[in-house]
Amino acid sequence: MASAPTTQAAAACTNPASPYGLVTVTYNVPVSGTYRVWSRIIAPDSTNNSYYLQVDGGCAINVGDATIPTNQLTFVDYQDGNSATKINVPLTAGNQHLSLPDVSLVYQ
Repeated sequence: MASAPTTQAAAACTNPASPYGLVTVTYNVPVSGTYRVWSRIIAPDSTNNSYYLQVDGGCAINVGDATIPTNQLTFVDYQDGNSATKINVPLTAGNQHLSLPDVSLVYQ
């Protein structure tokens, strides 16, 4: 039996400090609803296999963090190393903001 999709809780959270800077993108959501977040990750090794994602100023989500093939683009839709814990975020129609570490600075 498949587990129910999860959404990021609105409870208080501690966002990780980012010494790398952030990239923030504004995007337009056409219809209000719950959306699944998919990322394409390339992990250089078995310990550098995740990143933090923040949607509209909410709690940071640890995307990935599980065993994925190294040096190969891999689609990931889960958080905290648990492939059963999907990344579903409720979004309202209109402009929204997505923030993530500036990858060009992280992997120089």
